[in-house]
Amino acid sequence: GKHLVTYSLSSRLLERGREGQSTTWLDLLLAQSYHLGHTPSQASIFSDLYGRATLTLPQEWSMGLFSQTALTLDAFFDPSESEFSQLNSDITVQVKKHVYMQLGHRHTRSGLVPQRGDIWNPFSFNEVLSPQSEINFLTAGGGIRTPFGWTVGAKVYHDFATGQTPEWDVVGLYQNACKCWSLGLYYIQLAGTDEISERSQFNFVLTLRGVGATPGVGTQILQTILGPLLTDEPGLPWAFQ
Repeated sequence: GKHLVTYSLSSRLLERGREGQSTTWLDLLLAQSYHLGHTPSQASIFSDLYGRATLTLPQEWSMGLFSQTALTLDAFFDPSESEFSQLNSDITVQVKKHVYMQLGHRHTRSGLVPQRGDIWNPFSFNEVLSPQSEINFLTAGGGIRTPFGWTVGAKVYHDFATGQTPEWDVVGLYQNACKCWSLGLYYIQLAGTDEISERSQFNFVLTLRGVGATPGVGTQILQTILGPLLTDEPGLPWAFQ
């Protein structure tokens, strides 16, 4: 059973150029839920306060070197403990559709973590998951378009708590000149644990424009890593998902 009321505040800081184009400097969202009925075990009446902010610096500040420089923060703040229960951050630097780099940090404290919504309301926060161990790891990735039809990229995850690098993702997508077909390749390297040995995975996805694409679990990985460089283009594998 769930009986919540959720309220949110959304705000944007815009700058309008001389030609009527607008630039979003700051995109801010704050949300929280309140229990109208009985609270679940160990849940407070007020949920953690959720906040998401994206700060985009104008191109003039980078002296024209970068087309996009953005900082994204995603956090849950526990008002009863006056501390962050979850804090995620990403900084992205991109040069048009040629190359981009991204550095991120993920941190979740140990203990009970609020659930991020449900199918009816993505901003319904006051349910409690099972105890969560501490998460503290770094993400680094990027991509580049080559003049030979290939767009390649990679992403790595490093766990500060264990000192291990549990996952490497390497992807590549070839598009012919007319964008009639494309071939996507991805390679995943997963570190081992006490119970599972080290393993790797390699797969591909073939896309024929006007026909469709072979389904592949790596399509989402291709989109996540190469998406910033391949927006609004025909014949992409994830356009058929």
